[in-house]
Formats: sequence, structure tokens, C-alpha cells
Amino acid sequence: MESERLSGLLPVSATTDTHRIEVDVAGHGRSDLAEHLVVLRLTLWRREMGAWRVLDIREQEVPVIAPDSVQGERLDALLLGWAMALEEILPRVDPFVFPRALCFPSVSLLETPQTVEAYYAHFMMHSRLGRLAQH
Repeated sequence: MESERLSGLLPVSATTDTHRIEVDVAGHGRSDLAEHLVVLRLTLWRREMGAWRVLDIREQEVPVIAPDSVQGERLDALLLGWAMALEEILPRVDPFVFPRALCFPSVSLLETPQTVEAYYAHFMMHSRLGRLAQH
């Protein structure tokens, strides 16, 4: 269920002078653990002699939301807020980050956020995605 919703929001990518990084959904996670797992793919390209070359592809099965957490419109707001936060931090993130470092399922357990903007703010906190942005 979440992987279909995420597929509509991802891929998210960023390009610098020398690297390009993209986050995308590669598939469903194992259903025997929880239906909230997705396979997140992170692809890293490097510009060499004017052309882009794939340097690395990392796929990890990751939890995007916690079991028994948000649903419906709040889930849509959470996923869109997360995608917006990814888009914001990717240009400044270490290109060798692993997909699991981009996921914070505990945010789905918060009772306060109700809107895309509120979830975005929670994902951008320094204790979450904000810590990954290099300055």
C-alpha cells in the first residue's frame, strides 16, 4: 500500500557539479514482517569526462511508517512531507549515505502533525534528516 503511494512521489533527485543522487522505490518489502516495509533504492552517478556514469546503487528494505500509525489523509501528508524534505536535503547530503538513514518511521507515531508542512518540519529537524545535510 505505502509503496504504491510512494511511487507517485518518488523518485526525488539532486545534482551537483560532480554527482547526482536519486531516491526511488524499488519494490515491496517482505510482507511477513509488516506491510509498511518498502525497498528503497538510492542511485549515485558521477560525472566523468562530461558524461554521467552510475557509481553505486544501494537498495535496502526500510520501514517508512510505524505499524498501527497514521492512515488516510494524514498518511498522504506524511509521505508528501517526507518527499519534500528529501528533495530539500539531497543536494547537501553525503552522496554515500544509505537508504535506511533517510527513513524515520517514528514520525508517523507523532500525534501533533496533521499537514504536509507540519510533517516536513518534523522531518527537517536536526535529529532527523536535517542532520544529514552537509554545510
